[in-house]
Amino acid sequence: MVDTLLLGELRELLAHLAHEQWSGWTEYLLENLDQVHIEGWKRQIATPYEFLSESEKDSDRKEADRVLGVLRRFFCWEEEGDPCDILTREGINDE
Repeated sequence: MVDTLLLGELRELLAHLAHEQWSGWTEYLLENLDQVHIEGWKRQIATPYEFLSESEKDSDRKEADRVLGVLRRFFCWEEEGDPCDILTREGINDE
């Protein structure tokens, strides 16, 4: 059974990250609100992930890596033989 206090802590960590991601995106949006960007964003909205360009997928992967970083810090420890070594492979970090 999952400890509800730990689950609440994880929820807060993920909510903190969600706010950082939202505020970063919103700041970028407000600084780049022009017709060219709007048309590009509309195209991305209408495009399923598997049909995005590799650079667009890389942008989404970078955000996914931030979530994995939170999960790794929450569930794992930093020792030799860490059971979460799978989350430390190249390209996944906690920045």
